[in-house]
Formats: sequence, structure tokens, C-alpha cells
Amino acid sequence: MPRRLSFTRLSLFQQPLVFIAASFILGLLFAARFRFSIHVWMIPSITLWLTALVCLLMKRGGRVVTCLLLILSFVCGGALWALNEAGVGEDRVRRLFDRGELTVEEPVEVWGTLNDAPELAPDRIYLSVAVEKVATLGKERAATGVAQLVTPLKDDQSRDEYDQLSLDYGSRVRILQSERPYRLS
Repeated sequence: MPRRLSFTRLSLFQQPLVFIAASFILGLLFAARFRFSIHVWMIPSITLWLTALVCLLMKRGGRVVTCLLLILSFVCGGALWALNEAGVGEDRVRRLFDRGELTVEEPVEVWGTLNDAPELAPDRIYLSVAVEKVATLGKERAATGVAQLVTPLKDDQSRDEYDQLSLDYGSRVRILQSERPYRLS
């Protein structure tokens, strides 16, 4: 008769990473809701880290260190969010869409360089463009970021026209996108 394997049940309190992850996620959500500068997040995180380190080296209370580490993971989540927000410049294509300077309904002209070789599909081509400049409705502005464009190939003639362009990695392109088959990053 085969024996069944027995598994021990783990208590939630025996899983410290669950609490650290929850604290970190709460820090991310808090920072997304309440916008603080990066310094407001970094100074407490350094202070808490040093305090927890001193407590560990002096072998002081486990509960104190546990609370410090949970608070530290919360603050580190907020610092990560603030770092991410600080890294996205005002001239990023995504920010231009967020602020309403570019809209989905308007045709967009993109100048840039191909980041990757074009990816061919049976009825379309995927282009990854490092954006240098964008224009819409006659307004031209410098921009940065990466735009993923999808160019449909409706017939053999459009496929032949694409082949004549001989696009490859590093090619400079100027594309007028009148529909919305693109993704921003």
C-alpha cells in the first residue's frame, strides 16, 4: 500500500517575506498616492537602515529590528516609486500623452532611430523607434522615449514598398502614424 506524503502546515507568522513584500507594496501605493520628493524617501531609508544595522550589531531586541525592517521596506517602496518618477523626464513621449499635449485621436509624426531590427509578421511589421522628435497638428517638439509602432501590410504592393526601404537596426526614420497601433514606454 503506497504511503501518502504528509506536509506540515506553515503559519503565516513563519513567512517573513510575506510581511516584507506587503510592506514594500504598501510603500509603493502610498508614494503613488502622495507625491513626495526623492529626498523625503531617501533620508528616512538611510536612517532606518543604519538604525537596524546598529541594533543587529548590538544584538538588541528582535521585535525592534523586525519593526524597523518592516518600516524600512515601506520606505524603500516609496523611494523606488520616487526614483522611477524622477527618472521619467518631462519630454518623454509617455508624459506628453499624460499631459494631453499628444492625444490618441490626432495623427502623430515621429522622428527617430530604430532600436531593433524590424520584426516581420505575415500582415504587419513591428518597429521599435527611439524617439527624438514628435509632431502633431503642426506642433513640433523634442521628445525622448521608445515607441513601438505597428505598420500594417494590406497587400503585396505595400510589402514591396516596405522591402524597398531596407530598414534595419539604427536606420533613421520619420513615420506618420494616423491610427493608434503603437505602445509607449
